[in-house]
Amino acid sequence: MKKIIYLVSGVIIACVFISATVTSSSTPCDSPLVGDHSGAPGETNCSGCHSSPVNPDQPMLHFEVESGASQYKPDSTYLIHLKIKKSGHNKFGFVCTSLDPSNAAAGTFSLINTNTTRLFTSGGRKYVSHTPCGADNQDSIAWTYQWKAPSSDKGKIKIYMSMLVSNHDQALTGDTTYTRVLELNGP
Repeated sequence: MKKIIYLVSGVIIACVFISATVTSSSTPCDSPLVGDHSGAPGETNCSGCHSSPVNPDQPMLHFEVESGASQYKPDSTYLIHLKIKKSGHNKFGFVCTSLDPSNAAAGTFSLINTNTTRLFTSGGRKYVSHTPCGADNQDSIAWTYQWKAPSSDKGKIKIYMSMLVSNHDQALTGDTTYTRVLELNGP
């Protein structure tokens, strides 16, 4: 009888230790970053990993700078709104980068909600994207983040966006990719 009690106690302690180790090393919103998938020059888009058609239809998709701005002022900060509605879907994702006419990184992104969006750098470019916690919603989803213009005139800046609308079956097929580009003229 004592051996069984000790064995059960050992199993419970081992499970608690393993659980604490896994929990302390990651958070629910951690996942690998997928850079270089914004559809910008020299990059693929979401269909680079997901076997999905690109822009096969016209969903209710809004990708816009606050107040419909089409020109930036140096050192000014703008809200970027990204929203999609696509019935029958419950997993969404996006990645954006901003480039000047020579395809160099232009401006910086900042977050409003760190649970749903995140920042990263890859290959000298700066990106903003969804987090795993900011990807699940039924039929529609929206993200808002900030973009700060460069401190001097860089000419026309393009903000490239690639978005994935998923069937959430954990496979890389059966999804749809949408791409858009915002263009902001210099001062």
